[in-house]
Amino acid sequence: MGAKLRCAGSHLTCTANSSERQPVLTPQDSTEWDGTIATPGAGKVSVTLTLTAYDENTKEVLAETPPIEQDLDIEGRWSFWGMIGDSWQ
Repeated sequence: MGAKLRCAGSHLTCTANSSERQPVLTPQDSTEWDGTIATPGAGKVSVTLTLTAYDENTKEVLAETPPIEQDLDIEGRWSFWGMIGDSWQ
C-alpha cells in the first residue's frame, strides 16, 4: 500500500516521516504512515491524501482512491515558552 500527502499553497509544507509504501500483504496486516504539515501561521490550508494498492513489490497499481481533500483551519502556533511568558506578565 502507498499513501501520499500533498499540500496546496506555497506557504504550506508536507513532509513524510515514514516510507510512502508500506507492506500490507494479508487482510490481517496493518500499517501506519506518519507525516508533518508545517505552516508559518494561522489560516486555512488544504491537504490531499491519495491511497494506492500495488501488486506486491512492483510499480503495478491495482487500485487507487480518488484524492481525498481536507481543508484545515490552523489557529496559530502554540508555544510553551510563549504561554509561560504571557502568564508571567
